Amino acid sequence: MKVRNIIACMAALAAVTGIAVQAYAEEKGGKDETVALSQVPQVVQDTINQQAAGGTVGKIEKGDENGTVVYEAEITKDGKKSELTITADGKVKPEDADDKEEKGHGKAEEKDEFVSLSQAPVAVRATIKAQASPDQIVKIVKADENGTVVYEAEIIKDGKKSELTIAADGKILDTENAGEEKEEKGTGKAEEKAGEKDEVVSLSQAPAAVQATIKAQAGDGKIGKIVKGEDNGKPVFEAVITKDGKDTDISVDPDGKLLSSEEMTSLKDVPTAVRKTIQAQAGTGEIKTVEKVTVDGKVTYEALVTKDGKDVEIAVTPDGKLQTGAGAKAKEKDEKTKGKDAKN
Repeated sequence: MKVRNIIACMAALAAVTGIAVQAYAEEKGGKDETVALSQVPQVVQDTINQQAAGGTVGKIEKGDENGTVVYEAEITKDGKKSELTITADGKVKPEDADDKEEKGHGKAEEKDEFVSLSQAPVAVRATIKAQASPDQIVKIVKADENGTVVYEAEIIKDGKKSELTIAADGKILDTENAGEEKEEKGTGKAEEKAGEKDEVVSLSQAPAAVQATIKAQAGDGKIGKIVKGEDNGKPVFEAVITKDGKDTDISVDPDGKLLSSEEMTSLKDVPTAVRKTIQAQAGTGEIKTVEKVTVDGKVTYEALVTKDGKDVEIAVTPDGKLQTGAGAKAKEKDEKTKGKDAKN
């Protein structure tokens, strides 16, 4: 009798266990479907290719999580295998970023989000493109630093890995090369980097013509950090000037010619026509920053606006005409002229 009871109990337990295992299997993989890279949405393809840059893409599965379509991709990179879960709009799920993606200065935080180049703001895209070609971009992370949105781009260029932290308005906040400490902007701790020709110099070390231009631009303002660098093999001097509480970044060639300048300004200080265009384009959005950008003598006013939860850059000519895409081009040209990081 006892034997029969024991057998009956074991059979019941096995049945319950089997049902639980089956239910789990159905939940995890019942709706999964193996697909080719060409079969997933283009934005998902872009994210996978970006995450796999320099590595290989393995199996891709189309699945369902709580009624939402997701794609799981296996990637092998630097001898390590990882799995990414990507939503249909090309975003890497944050939990995967926490567990599997390690950045140069620590793991991605809960609010971090992997994005493709096309998903970054216009100004950020322009800055990244000025620093690297698309095939050199490993990954881009949208992060939160003390309540401020930043974009961290990992780049492999000439066999060297580096990471840029970029503000939503396209300004490079800091840079980090593999094995080197970060160069913090605005702290006066600029360091010479291996393989780079940027050099922090004093005003007296710059050519007389350069000194004259910087002094003329500064007037009664304060001259901050000066960096001697190169642009397409030609020397360039970059200086930060603080005047009337506003920072201006300028680039000067060895002959003293002013190549470009970026001056922080306010909406009330721009021409009336420019102000009206910016306000009309911003609508109910928040106008965060306004800059007067001069490149090769051509002036453009660029405003960073947060609208519907997204950062948008508006570029306007002095007569109030909207430049579609011109802001990004002006920013990109300016970044190329200015070299890497000579700001604040």
